Amino acid sequence: MKKKIKCILVCFLFFIILIECGKVFRYLLIDDTTSYTRITFHEMYEQENIDVLFVGSSHCYRSFIPEIFDKELGVTTFNGGTSNQNLDGSYMIIKEAARYNNIKHIYLEIYYNVAFAKYKERTEMTGTYIISDYLKPSLDKFQYLFNASTKEHYPNSFILARRNWSKFFDEDYIKNLIIKKGTDAYKNYEYAYVTRGG
Repeated sequence: MKKKIKCILVCFLFFIILIECGKVFRYLLIDDTTSYTRITFHEMYEQENIDVLFVGSSHCYRSFIPEIFDKELGVTTFNGGTSNQNLDGSYMIIKEAARYNNIKHIYLEIYYNVAFAKYKERTEMTGTYIISDYLKPSLDKFQYLFNASTKEHYPNSFILARRNWSKFFDEDYIKNLIIKKGTDAYKNYEYAYVTRGG
């Protein structure tokens, strides 16, 4: 019995260390300082409630201005559009937003490329990662990444720092990234330096 408990504790400790190391490597290697989606998801989690949710690709996030709808309709709207958002990404955002909000209406923007996409044939993962990188940990997030494409993408999907591992020994890159992430604009989720593509 003691061996079982010890084994469980060792496994638990291993996973905690793995998760914490992943956070450190992500901070040092992943440059999300100009990510529009990082700020969008921060705002989604900070909302008191969302009555109306817009989801879809760039057509969505470039077209619907929540402030106008809020004022004209007297409701709280949120634009969950992201660059290159596929149907599974839209569904994931809907599930995540519904977990924390009492949503009354959802508007899904879709076009033919998205409608006919086959996930197992997906080779470009940017649209998926733009969403998954900023979701809170959950079984839904795991399933989203697991089903988004083939197993060849799993290492980059589940270990974020692996996507930029070549920069691990690039002192200038890491130093500059730490400086950018140390700014008030980054820490306070300001739109000052973000791009609307990611």
